[in-house]
Amino acid sequence: MKDQPYPITHPLLPADLHAPLDAVQSAVLQRYIEARLPEWATQSLTHVQDAALSFAEHYYGDIIQLEQEWEILFYALIQANRQGADEVVIRLVRCLALVLPRLNDFRVAQQILLLGIQASKALDSLKDYVYFLTLLGNVSFRRGFHQEGRVYWYKAVRLGRSANLPQLLCEPFVNFSHTIDIIETPENAEQFLKIYPVQDAQGAVLAKFIHSFYRRAAHDLDFAYAEDQQCLKALASLGVAAPLSGNSLFRVVVQTEVARAEKNDIRAEKLSDMAALLAMASSDTNTLRAILIDQARYALDVDDIKQAKKVLNRLDELTPQLEFPYLDPYLEAHLQSKGLLDLIDPPHFSAEQRNSLLSKREKEIMRLVAAGYANLAIAEELCLSLKTVKKHLENIYSKLHVHNRTAALARLSHGIS
Repeated sequence: MKDQPYPITHPLLPADLHAPLDAVQSAVLQRYIEARLPEWATQSLTHVQDAALSFAEHYYGDIIQLEQEWEILFYALIQANRQGADEVVIRLVRCLALVLPRLNDFRVAQQILLLGIQASKALDSLKDYVYFLTLLGNVSFRRGFHQEGRVYWYKAVRLGRSANLPQLLCEPFVNFSHTIDIIETPENAEQFLKIYPVQDAQGAVLAKFIHSFYRRAAHDLDFAYAEDQQCLKALASLGVAAPLSGNSLFRVVVQTEVARAEKNDIRAEKLSDMAALLAMASSDTNTLRAILIDQARYALDVDDIKQAKKVLNRLDELTPQLEFPYLDPYLEAHLQSKGLLDLIDPPHFSAEQRNSLLSKREKEIMRLVAAGYANLAIAEELCLSLKTVKKHLENIYSKLHVHNRTAALARLSHGIS
């Protein structure tokens, strides 16, 4: 495994992580800091890492606040690495771990973890090495490197288990959906539950929930319900989570499963919608994808075809933001078993194929939409009534399985012929 840092590209950083900042780069960074955090501007760049560390640990758990300033924290991390301040590197990586799922640049997320891995090896901190390696597995898996991600993750878990570490996972609730995907099978979930250290309260709860997740998939609903109730009881003993945190999202996901098991569909739907909103605010698009897939599965289980179609449309609109296709094997098999594959717009449909669904007039309208025309301007340009334009747009949305012009343009991303 290559766990040594390598050069990356970032507008505020030198290509060589160990090279000194030149005068121009220093000036750019100083202006950036002045604009983002004026109170830091009075400090020399060599001491920014101290302020960054204080800031990061003060706001630990506040994903939104940490995300807003992650670039400055990343710069402080690079500084600490240059100075050989391995303890500071580890503390900063722990804080940045909370926002890694939300970073769009995989290379930067990977670089942060590689620096943490390097520092933990230098200090012989096995716990941090295991933490960061499991996170590297999550990040790699999320990016679509499934085999590599599983290798990192399982290597870390085996290493931590053989050393009898009291904790194996870093921020387990933040990464719960990725961990479920990595574990992949009921047999692996069973084994993971058996080996997980009971003294790690959060990790043990997640292991139990993953076990119940695969029990539900196998239709062992009574057993899964009992385990989910145990998870809720354990979560209550952990205290109240911050509103926008991985802990809060995970709690709502567990509550949703309990409500479904109790046949309280109204409460379950409200909780599931809340989970989707929390995922948008405090997690990443792939976690939102997992929550929506779960909504679609449940809607199909209770034969709520209207709700299933609504959720599938949301998934379809989310596809351009995802790093891999939105359908998973469980959901696709579920649709096929019920003869409902026609509910989805096949993932293999190209933009050109979708384009062919539109009439000549609809294509003209979409060309104007792409050019930024409002509905009234489209009506004037094509000598149509506003009502007719709106009707055409409704037909377009229906054909493309979307609900608005932005999503329609995304579906026709290769152009309108």
